[in-house]
Amino acid sequence: MTNTEDEEQSINDLRKQGYSDSQIQQLIAQQQSDFSKDFEVPKQTVNPDMEASVFESNTSEDLIRYQLELDNILERVEHILRGDTISFDDQGNRYWKKDKKGRFAVLNEYGVRMIMNILSTYITRNTILADYTKDEINEVLYNFGMELNDLIHLKYEEIGFDTDAKKKQSMMLVTQIVDLVRSSYTRALFGKERESLRESRQVYQTMPIYQEGGNPMNPQKKSGFKKLFGGGSP
Repeated sequence: MTNTEDEEQSINDLRKQGYSDSQIQQLIAQQQSDFSKDFEVPKQTVNPDMEASVFESNTSEDLIRYQLELDNILERVEHILRGDTISFDDQGNRYWKKDKKGRFAVLNEYGVRMIMNILSTYITRNTILADYTKDEINEVLYNFGMELNDLIHLKYEEIGFDTDAKKKQSMMLVTQIVDLVRSSYTRALFGKERESLRESRQVYQTMPIYQEGGNPMNPQKKSGFKKLFGGGSP
């Protein structure tokens, strides 16, 4: 007997027992509601004994995007080199306020572009995802610091160090820039950043165990009348 024939037989049996059509419809609605609840997919829970961390895919992707995003670092450096300062509008939103009077800017426009062009070749994804030893990093930083110091001193006035007060800040500027590059290369020490990204991409799922090997994501469709009234061929 098919599901349709089974349902019709159940309705006829109810009518013979004295149920009205409206009462039968109420019973059908109640049965369908109970049937749907039986197959609701419960929220997945994490076994506290699991050693691995559990990440939702979107959380993992956000973390990876944050780790690889370097443009905000370079943007902040450029604003600082231009002498811009952080301000807030009436709604509390933060923005960079231009140093129109040139009170904080040490370099001119050419100097800012020169430094940013140099940094953009050192602070890259290739750098932080590389695998360097301590000796290799120290060698890169030493050579970078020496070359940068020589370049700035050779181009003093051309890049904006046109006063004695600004010239006094040249060594601090070199130190700050070298430290920025150091931070990028340190992330690549022994491939730590690359290993961190590999781990964050691992997504573990804990599926609850169901009796009789049932799959909550693909329940078999059954006749609700069988459950409520019984009877019928399987």
